[in-house]
Amino acid sequence: MDTFDEVAKAASEAKKRVRRDQTDARRQNSQKEADEARAKRNTRRSGSSVKQASSIYAGPGKPILRTSKIKTIQQVSASSNHIQRVDYEKTLNADPAKAHLNETLVGSGDLVADVRKRIGDRTVRKNAVVCIEVLLTASPQYFRPKHPDRAGTYNQTRLDKWKRESLRYLRKTFGDNLVSVVLHLDETSPHFHAHLVAVDFSKNPKGNLNAGMYLNGKEKMSGLQTGYHRFLYQNGIKLERGEIGSKAKHKSIRNYYGEVTAPLPKQKAYEVEKATVGARLSPEKYAQEEVDKALQQQRQNLNIAVKKARRFDQAASRRDDAVRSAESFRMMADRVRDLDLIDVVEALGATRDPQDKHKYKINGSSISINGDKFFDQSLQSGGGGAIDLVMHVNTTTLRQAVQWLSSEFGEQRALAATTAKAERDTKAIVKAPRTLMLPVRSKEQVHIDKMRDYLINERKLDAHLVEQLIARGDVYPAVKVGKNGRTFVNVVALSRGRNKQPGGAEIVGISGVKWKGLAKGSNKKLSVFSVGPKQPQRVVFVSSMIDAVSYHQLNQTHKAVSVAGEASPERIRELVSRYIHEVESVDNAFALGFDDDDVGRAAAEKIPEFEHLKLGHGCKDWNDLVKHLATRTESGVGLDAKTPSDALSVNQKGSEHHARKETGYKKTF
Repeated sequence: MDTFDEVAKAASEAKKRVRRDQTDARRQNSQKEADEARAKRNTRRSGSSVKQASSIYAGPGKPILRTSKIKTIQQVSASSNHIQRVDYEKTLNADPAKAHLNETLVGSGDLVADVRKRIGDRTVRKNAVVCIEVLLTASPQYFRPKHPDRAGTYNQTRLDKWKRESLRYLRKTFGDNLVSVVLHLDETSPHFHAHLVAVDFSKNPKGNLNAGMYLNGKEKMSGLQTGYHRFLYQNGIKLERGEIGSKAKHKSIRNYYGEVTAPLPKQKAYEVEKATVGARLSPEKYAQEEVDKALQQQRQNLNIAVKKARRFDQAASRRDDAVRSAESFRMMADRVRDLDLIDVVEALGATRDPQDKHKYKINGSSISINGDKFFDQSLQSGGGGAIDLVMHVNTTTLRQAVQWLSSEFGEQRALAATTAKAERDTKAIVKAPRTLMLPVRSKEQVHIDKMRDYLINERKLDAHLVEQLIARGDVYPAVKVGKNGRTFVNVVALSRGRNKQPGGAEIVGISGVKWKGLAKGSNKKLSVFSVGPKQPQRVVFVSSMIDAVSYHQLNQTHKAVSVAGEASPERIRELVSRYIHEVESVDNAFALGFDDDDVGRAAAEKIPEFEHLKLGHGCKDWNDLVKHLATRTESGVGLDAKTPSDALSVNQKGSEHHARKETGYKKTF
C-alpha cells in the first residue's frame, strides 16, 4: 500500500510540473507577441518603411576580432598549414569544393618564410612571441541578413565591402608588421586570418620584438576591438560594438574550430514513470501507453544516432576527399617545381633584355634569372623555383600557381625537368669540395707582428681597424713551410655565411713571392668577407679583402663586400638579395667598386643596374687610393680633389686618416 501511495504522489507531482511548463510557455509566447506589436508601433511612429523582421533577426550583427600568440616557428608552420589548407582532414567544417575561393591578399603564401623575413637578424628571446594571429569576421546576420542560419552562404556585395574595409583596417593598424592576410570562404562564414610580427621601434631604432605593443592589458585588447568597429562604422558598415567591459569570455581562435567538431551529447535513456492512481485500475492500458512512450523515445534516439552517424560519414568522406586532393596537389607541385625558369618566364609573356641574356622584362619589372633563382630588380625581391616565380609575377596563390604550371607545361615536361634537376644536383655534389680546410691559426707573436706590419705599414691600413679585425678573429696569420724548409707567413681573412660561420677564407702571401688565393674547400657562393656597420648606408662590392678594408676605411658608414675575384652578374645579384635587408634605404643602396682595369670594367659593364665607382688619381684599386692619400698627406702636398665614393674631400679624408691614428678608429661593426 505504501508503494502505491508513493506512485500516486509522484504522478501528481509530474502533472503539476507539466501544468507549470505549459503556463510558462503561454507567458513567453504572450511576451513575444507583445514585443513584436510594440516594435511595429515604433516603426509606424518613426515613419520608417522597413518591415518588421522575423523572430530570427538579431540586429545588424557585430564585428569580431580575435587574437592568438604564436611563440615558435613550429606553431607558425602549423598555422600556415591550416590557412593554406594543406590538410582538410584537420578542418572538418571546411568544404574542399570551395577551396578555390580562398585568397592570399598579403604575403607570399609561405607564412614561415614571411615571418622569418620580418624578424630578420633580430634577437628572439626565449619564450618570445614570434608572431600574432588575428581573426577578423562578423556575425552571420551581416553576411546573410535574410537567412543567417544558412551556413556557407553570403551576400556578395556585403562580402566585398567588408573584405575591402577590413584589409584597409589591418594595413592601417599594423603597417609593415603585417606579413600575411588570407581570406577563407570555404567555411561557415567569411573570415580573415591575419599574421603580424610585432617589431617595436619606439625604444630601439633597429626594432625589437614586442607583442605587448598590441596585446598587453585589457585596454589594448579592447582598443583593437573598438578600433575595428569604429573603422568599419565610419566606412559605411554599420555593425554594433559588443558591450565594453562585458564579463563574457571570448572564444580563442583555437577553440573556434574545436567546438565545431565536438560530438553530439549523449541522449538519456527512457525512464518509465511511476504509475498513477488511475493506472492501477487499468493496468493493460497503462502498460501499452508506457510501451508507446518507450518506442517513441527510442525512435528519437535512433534519429539522433542516424544524424550523428551521417554527419561523421560526411566528415569522413570530406577527409578522404581532402587527403586525396592534398596528395594530388603535392604530387602536382613536386612535378612542376623544378621547371626551367627561363621557360616559365617566357611562358608568362616576358621578353629577353637584348643587353643581358639573363634578364627579362615583364609587367614593368626587370627580372634576372640565375639557375633556379630569380631576382626582381624593380621590387628588390626574389625567390627560387618555378612556383615562386609564377606567384611573384601573377600575384596568385600557391594552388593557383601550381595549377597554371601544370596546365601550361604538362606532366611530361615537368617530369623531364625533375629528372634534369636531380642530375644537376648529383653533379654539383660530386664537384663540390667535401670539407673546408682553413689554414692553421698561428699564435706566435712574431707572426702576428709581421702581419700587422704588412697591413699597417705596407698596405697603409688604419691600425685600430686592423686591431678590430684581429680581435674579432676575421683576420689572422698562418705559417706555411716551403720545400726548402723556409717559413712563409700568410694573412688569412675568413669569409662567413648568413649564419656568421666560416665558409671559406682569402689568403694573401706577405713574404717572399706575393700571391693570393682561397683556402681549400671555400664556398664562394655562400660566404664572403665583409667589413662595415650592421645597417650601412650603402653596400659596395670590391675585388678582394684588402680592397674591402681599404674602402671601409675611407667610408665608415658603408659596408664593403669582397667577391674574391668572382664578379659575375649572378653572384652579385645573389649578394644583393643577402644584404637588401640591412641597408637603410634601397635607393642607390648598392654599387660596384671593382678594379679600374680592363677586367674590372668589363665585369661592371655586365651589371649596368649598379653604379661603378671611379677611383681617379691613376689608382687601380682602393688600396692604391689609400696609399696614395697617405703618401700625399705625409708629404704635405695639398689634396683638393674629391674621392668618388662620397662627398667628403680628399683633404678631409687624409686629415681623418691621421686623426684616427691619434684618437682611435671608430668601431662601426
